[in-house]
Amino acid sequence: MATEVGAQGGCRYTFTDGETSQEYQCHICTLVARDPQQVTCCGKIYCKSCLESSKKKRQKLTCPDCNKQLTGKYFEDMRAEQEIKSLEIYCTNTDSGCQCKDIKDIDTHLSISCPYQQVPCTNGCGALVQRIEMEAHVTDDCQRSLVKCQHCQREGSRQLMTKVYSVSPDLLIFCYNF
Repeated sequence: MATEVGAQGGCRYTFTDGETSQEYQCHICTLVARDPQQVTCCGKIYCKSCLESSKKKRQKLTCPDCNKQLTGKYFEDMRAEQEIKSLEIYCTNTDSGCQCKDIKDIDTHLSISCPYQQVPCTNGCGALVQRIEMEAHVTDDCQRSLVKCQHCQREGSRQLMTKVYSVSPDLLIFCYNF
């Protein structure tokens, strides 16, 4: 319930004050405009990537709103960009407990600081873990974490130790994994 940012097109947000004005909506993807561009024919805004994608698909690009031909007649709408970035949204991890509500820093928040964002294990085991749970995962669960052999005291991955000693926990077996 919060933010989905597509590689192309606009951004799907859940705003803190409910639905936002349609004035920020791209008339191609119908989401909140990302890198908003204003067309000179009718003044509507569109995502830069939506306009560029539409331009590649067709030789003649027409304005989806007023149907006039667009021949490169659009420009970056800094006013719309500033207004969109001043809106408050909920983080995608709101359901997990995140309270971030600042749209202008959402990408940085998700990629660096959100404690509830799912990130790949730092040991490379392939697990996706919430950033806040990473230390516990590496310490307690990660199969690539190094642990000491209870018999020879050498270090090895938890995965190797599990394979060797799961044969019979009651039977002391010769340690030859290292």
